[in-house]
Amino acid sequence: VEFFGRVNYGHTIDRKGLTNIRIHTQTLFDWEIYNEPLTDLTEARLGKTAERGNTSPKFFVGQFSAEEKQDLLFDTSKYTNGYVWVNGFNLGRFKGKKPKQALYIPAPLIKGGKNEIIIFDFQK
Repeated sequence: VEFFGRVNYGHTIDRKGLTNIRIHTQTLFDWEIYNEPLTDLTEARLGKTAERGNTSPKFFVGQFSAEEKQDLLFDTSKYTNGYVWVNGFNLGRFKGKKPKQALYIPAPLIKGGKNEIIIFDFQK
């Protein structure tokens, strides 16, 4: 479950937390919640998330080269839902076929030579 906010006004105010969790018609009890702090991506860089097999969510780590510092765009049109970091800086989130089809990478984030990119994808 990912949290993108809640309605906090009017007659449709959302309650905090998760309530009445079900799989089909079966209500679940005694389940655990854990958070995934995305401030330290060391485990992603070490490939620890790959141990989870084909399940989601997953981190994907790669590199790209740049001869000079320049503004770039990261095309998100073929991704589903997640976040992107370049050289440790969180560029932002992408979500399916929403109007935003690219994330802007400002030139000061780009290093001459090798640059690191990390993609955290919730679904694929």
